[in-house]
Amino acid sequence: MRSLQTLSLLAALAALVASDAAAAATTEVPLQGGRVGRVRGAGSHAAALFVFTDEPGVAALGDPRCPATSTVRLGFDTGDYRVTALPCGNWAATARGFVYDDPAASTGVRRIVLRPDRLQIFLSGPRLADIGGPVAYLDASLQVGSTRACGHFDRFKRNRAGRIVAARGSSTCALPRPNVLVINLDDTRADGIDRMPVLQSRLIGEGVNFSNSFVPNPLCCPSRASIFTGLYALHHGTRTLVPPIGGATTFRRTGADQQTIATWMHGAGYRTGLFGKYLNAYSGVEATAGPGGRFYVPPGWDRWQAMGFSEHYGGINGPTYQLVDEQGVLTTYADHTTDDQYSTDLLAQRIRDFAVESVSRGKNFFAVFTPYASHGDTPSVEPKPAQRHLNLFKDIPPWRPANFDEADVSDKPLWLQALPPSGPIGIAVDDLMRYRAYETLLSVDEQLALLLDQFDALGVGDDTIVILTSDNGVTWGEHGFFGQGKECPYEEAIRVPLAVRYPRRIDTAAPRVSAAPVLNIDVPVTVADLAGVSIPVPVDGAAFTGWLTGAAPATWRDDFLLEHWSAIRYSYLTWSGQPLDGDRVHLLYGPSVPSTRLEQAFEFDSGDGVDPGAIAVPIGADEVATYAALGAAVQASVPHTTYTINTAIKRLNINDTTPDYAGVQLMEDVDQANRFEPVYPLPDYFGVRDIANQYVYVEYGTGEAELYDLVTDPGEMENRADDPDYLGERIRLAARLRELLE
Repeated sequence: MRSLQTLSLLAALAALVASDAAAAATTEVPLQGGRVGRVRGAGSHAAALFVFTDEPGVAALGDPRCPATSTVRLGFDTGDYRVTALPCGNWAATARGFVYDDPAASTGVRRIVLRPDRLQIFLSGPRLADIGGPVAYLDASLQVGSTRACGHFDRFKRNRAGRIVAARGSSTCALPRPNVLVINLDDTRADGIDRMPVLQSRLIGEGVNFSNSFVPNPLCCPSRASIFTGLYALHHGTRTLVPPIGGATTFRRTGADQQTIATWMHGAGYRTGLFGKYLNAYSGVEATAGPGGRFYVPPGWDRWQAMGFSEHYGGINGPTYQLVDEQGVLTTYADHTTDDQYSTDLLAQRIRDFAVESVSRGKNFFAVFTPYASHGDTPSVEPKPAQRHLNLFKDIPPWRPANFDEADVSDKPLWLQALPPSGPIGIAVDDLMRYRAYETLLSVDEQLALLLDQFDALGVGDDTIVILTSDNGVTWGEHGFFGQGKECPYEEAIRVPLAVRYPRRIDTAAPRVSAAPVLNIDVPVTVADLAGVSIPVPVDGAAFTGWLTGAAPATWRDDFLLEHWSAIRYSYLTWSGQPLDGDRVHLLYGPSVPSTRLEQAFEFDSGDGVDPGAIAVPIGADEVATYAALGAAVQASVPHTTYTINTAIKRLNINDTTPDYAGVQLMEDVDQANRFEPVYPLPDYFGVRDIANQYVYVEYGTGEAELYDLVTDPGEMENRADDPDYLGERIRLAARLRELLE
């Protein structure tokens, strides 16, 4: 007898025999390409797979009898597959191994012979007829506990509808095509998942936890668009929360939603579904942009349960919310008497139903679960947990790192200096939002357990990839931020959790922490790679598949691009009185990519002239006339700008009307008597997060810069951008930034 090593997956398939009584019957079954085949004798189909394997060896399969568990999986290139749980009571011991018998064979598996040198699987029954045919290949595998014997067949004695009889196995044993569940949390920082016991034990504890996981654009909508496309926001074009340069409408109008992980997986035969939050501003125009004036549903999704108009928790503590289905129909969930409609729980149940439907149809599933946790709800600001979790973390120790409520921010950009002091009330709100965020994640944790249990019950647990991450992190009071601060280039906002569980490829008994720097743009690329799905367009992300098994790729990134666009594309100042002669402002305009912004100075003038290069703004009879003159001077001298005056609140608006909404920003130069104040929102910025050398460098659209040495200053409290000792690093990183922007 040949050894297992030399036989290595040789196979033969026995004859398929139909009974005389069934031979007269004719049954229609689906074929590839939508054709219909007529199969004679579909009531009785029998086949035998003789699978020899040395991976890990039939002898190593162990005892399949009770209380053990075992399954058989048959997969076809058509995208159909069968996973059959084998009742342990049907197994019996023989002199040479074990035998499984099911004379009724309603599931298609009639008999299995398991011996140290041979695995035979006999197939029969009407269930085989709905597979169709012909097929290019067939995969068969027997799973006993955590061990598997399998064969890949691409040569056949018969290969037509209802009669697929393999003749010979290949030299490789293909992995079953995986199912995929991506859980994308909302505003959950990397160190904010430590109070989720199921996540810690069953995902991180049985998979790979990436300790250096980042998002290039730490804001909900552009980050989610990157997770869908594998692209930086610089390339997919959805750059902030709302139009004109962000939101779901921008994602649709630019055509970015035509090439996403959903369209790739759907095109490869997966059943796809999104459950929860989609992109921000999925309302307004989107509510009537679909067929028949219904909600627009992006391509590639078979099941669609997306929050429309409003994003809320629901249930006893949360406000009412709505979900849009795959037909574009809106349903409202307004029961606040119980937590039956708590959105996290309800959406997870629908994923479980989706998985059951998919497996029962013999189809792989790709599901994206996007619960609202741990985002602050509106209008109360705080996250809203399910009633069963309310106040469970009220007494956790307060969060007080060294950079909490940072006192001296004089070295920080103007936008941060402009933030009001936190004070006792602000700090109390920071603490409230933190422990409420933890409480909302408990529901996610419970649903994760139910989902994993469901996958195991369906027999697909080992072959289901589960990835958990977040769209961005948040601050918990660091640098003086109020509430859940984000968008900023600081570590608290750009670091996110990333944990991957895939028992078929990752040893669940030996969980690992990987320091490999990975990004959200890598997630869809990795999913496609693990699923064997081709990506038809260029992407910025890379597959981190190798890091899952400890086989580091030959090359990997040492740094990445940081990017941000402000939702406010206009600029304004407020005034309290007439400016003085010689007071001065300047306007920044044009694209905010570093070194491309233009500027023009404006000087208030009582008639004695202004500095060279400045445009004179005559001081009028009253303050309204003076600030209107400033607006008129801007409109006359800066292309694509207009202005408006609001006398009730003493405010001058400078509006950007460029086709690409490049944005404008008024900057104060001289204000001798503190008569006016431009508003400084968080501006556009681009930067480099240098992982290899532990630096972060950022250039703002205002001309300001930040540079932090994360080795000596992990809290990012000392801005070294103007420190001569760091001039060399600033020059190097500025050059690298321009390379990343090419």
